[in-house]
Amino acid sequence: MGTISTRSRLHSSLRHALRKICTQYGSLPDSLFLESQTVTIVGTNAQATGGYADIYKANHSVTRIPLCVKAVRISEQDVASNVRMKSIYKEALLWKHLSHSNITPFYGVVPVINGRSGLGMVCKWMPNGHIMEFLQHYRNEDRPSLLLDAACGLRYLHSEDVSIVHGDIKGTNILIDERGSACLSDFGLSTVLYGIDTLNTATCITGFRSTLRWMAPELHDPEEFGLDSSAPTRESDIWAFSVTMWEVFAGEVPYPDARNDSQVIRKITNGQRPQRPSGEVTLFGLSDDVWSTMVECWSQDRLKRPRIEHVV
Repeated sequence: MGTISTRSRLHSSLRHALRKICTQYGSLPDSLFLESQTVTIVGTNAQATGGYADIYKANHSVTRIPLCVKAVRISEQDVASNVRMKSIYKEALLWKHLSHSNITPFYGVVPVINGRSGLGMVCKWMPNGHIMEFLQHYRNEDRPSLLLDAACGLRYLHSEDVSIVHGDIKGTNILIDERGSACLSDFGLSTVLYGIDTLNTATCITGFRSTLRWMAPELHDPEEFGLDSSAPTRESDIWAFSVTMWEVFAGEVPYPDARNDSQVIRKITNGQRPQRPSGEVTLFGLSDDVWSTMVECWSQDRLKRPRIEHVV
């Protein structure tokens, strides 16, 4: 057991060292790069567009496997672009080492997309979109089964051999594959743990704004809860997972009545929780046992939240 623990800490330390080297020198290992000619973009328009990236559907030119390419827009003169690229390097290096049936497969990166400079992160194309989109089309789908899939993915991340905190669990980051199975995705806020309970708090955490409603109270106000930083932990992942469970059953974002960020933060830090959904959601699998699990997982005291293996 000690040998396994030592090996896990060593792997985590090596992964962290590799990420630091790559971000410091602005480069990635050659093994992460796919040949540009093997990734063929389908059509000319992006499937979706965000603040700093465009999502394209693509095919592998040899295997014809459907691919998803997140093309990051960068500018050499833009300071924000440099910070963004460092974040992408970290995400690519971390994601490449993950392998589990409930983790979205990541294949590598391509340097140029549609003739434009930048960097494209290539993963498996998920035809059913994220879990909230999927449930809009298939309202009677087995929600507990989908959440169990996601929990299994999280258990893998939290396991001693992997030791990773996801940091951004929410409905839009749970994708549904062609078999109808749920897979965790988007590891831009993930951090590597050196051991069972030791977090690398030096890791830069950005992009919290779009994740506020799923963030544990101690991340909103670390000092109030006896912490030195707002870096995510296994316990905050459990919180986010419980709120995501509520989101899946309720069909809307947490704290839907909160009109701005400050109201959301105040509700969470004051101990207010989403109300139990009623009506037809009971037909979707929201039993008393499931509700009790959610309540336990969003305990205000992070030390009272169960570990993910107990949730599964």
